[in-house]
Amino acid sequence: MNLPCRSAPPVGLIPPQVSADNERMAAVFKFHVQEGYEWVLAERREDRKMFRSLGADRVAAEWTPVWVVLLREDGGQTFRRSDAPWLSSDAPVFREGAKAVVERAVAGDAEFLPLACKTANFSLMHVTRIIDALDLDHSEIEWLAPGERILRIRRHVFRPDWLRGVAAFKIPQYMNGAVFVSESVVDAVRTANLEGIGFQEVWRDTL
Repeated sequence: MNLPCRSAPPVGLIPPQVSADNERMAAVFKFHVQEGYEWVLAERREDRKMFRSLGADRVAAEWTPVWVVLLREDGGQTFRRSDAPWLSSDAPVFREGAKAVVERAVAGDAEFLPLACKTANFSLMHVTRIIDALDLDHSEIEWLAPGERILRIRRHVFRPDWLRGVAAFKIPQYMNGAVFVSESVVDAVRTANLEGIGFQEVWRDTL
């Protein structure tokens, strides 16, 4: 599907919240790996690719739990227990307690899909809110296909009015890229004292 390069997104990508009553997002974060904590790996390479290809449609009704392996040690190093063992920034994984915290924080912006594991209960966070909120003119971007598919974002600039009332989202030009979350999600995780969950601030509104 060809996506527009500028501010005229296809139907369904137009920001649904335009009321001034909704709080404007002051900062945007992405999940960031924490050194020394557990990892989780998909047993099959094709499943890892499938995680990255999940689109905006909710799939919980037909979802079959995918098998993953919890990596507690590697190369002689023992990892600390994490409430969100690292898979990647585009596919956050949570233990049950952490899932409850994050699920409340992101409200209807994501669904949580159960994973199969022999040693723990995990859920994959599947973000279904897709918003064309990245300012393509002022961000620094490496393109795979100009205006359509992003390879890497070196500097993020967002349009804050497009993010009113949003807690978690992805952008249409970078569907296999990072999940973005609001500061309220970060605060919820920190208030709950969850272990092994890190965030990197990628943008802050200066107005």
